[in-house]
Amino acid sequence: MAEHSTREGSRREHIGGYEVLSRIGAGGMAETFRALRRGPGGIEQRVCLKRILPAWQDDARFVRMFLEEARIAARLRHATIVQVLDVGEHEGAPYLALELIEGADLRRVLDTENAHRRVLAADVVALLALELATALEHAHEHGVLHRDVSPANVLISEVGEVKLADFGIAKAQDGAAVTSTGFAKGKVAYMAPDYAATGKASTASDLFSLGVLLYEAASGRRPFRGPMRTPKDRAPLAKTAPHVPPRLVGIVERLLEPEPRDRYPSAGALFDAVAELTPTASARRALGALARAAAVEITTVEERTMQSESPPFV
Repeated sequence: MAEHSTREGSRREHIGGYEVLSRIGAGGMAETFRALRRGPGGIEQRVCLKRILPAWQDDARFVRMFLEEARIAARLRHATIVQVLDVGEHEGAPYLALELIEGADLRRVLDTENAHRRVLAADVVALLALELATALEHAHEHGVLHRDVSPANVLISEVGEVKLADFGIAKAQDGAAVTSTGFAKGKVAYMAPDYAATGKASTASDLFSLGVLLYEAASGRRPFRGPMRTPKDRAPLAKTAPHVPPRLVGIVERLLEPEPRDRYPSAGALFDAVAELTPTASARRALGALARAAAVEITTVEERTMQSESPPFV
């Protein structure tokens, strides 16, 4: 993850019982920080601290969404899902303490590889499929739909761990799945046609989104160029990613079936199919190396940007 370091010698901010070390980034609703909590006996715990941006802290709807993320994510305890460690309030605004993942998100990894005209190796794609199938299986078994499976919401650690993150628009399977204006939530490029048309998410729509992610990871491009989501509207993965073995191609293309009933019946069934491919042990090391490379590249770009924006010495 890229971060914006605080200046040396400056007084560090505290949020609740956490000392803010540096800013990681910000989205449309919230910002994240690397933070430290100190305990007795010299115990220290580094976390990712997430809080609502000041502009939205008085918006009751955003606060409810933020706390809903905490409530839903706290139900999920799994090695492939970013863990919620603590929930609190500071100066009237809620915050979450999340498991800190050192590395980069998959969006950054794919962008870095694309910039060098590279795509992910087939066994790395298989590893992503296996780990994310496990994450979705756990979430679905606990009645939670993610609704926004996309590269930006997949974190890769420096040692190749894969973590599904950001349950900010997730809902319990019996919860509402549309905004107040009636539109489905999530990134349109990764959205299943059935979800986009009805606003009703399902386990099958999460699996379709995973299929789009895996297709992009394997080929360096998204499967659909326009609004349509049918097989004739995308290039076969075998042509766009000839290095991917036929069995993995078949798995990804089944996830992209326009009819929910034609996809895998569950994330568990997907896991079983991918497990037969037995991703190599080197795939995790390779994925960790990609995350480290992406993080270094992000840091380098940001350092150059900061230097170019710095005032001249006088």
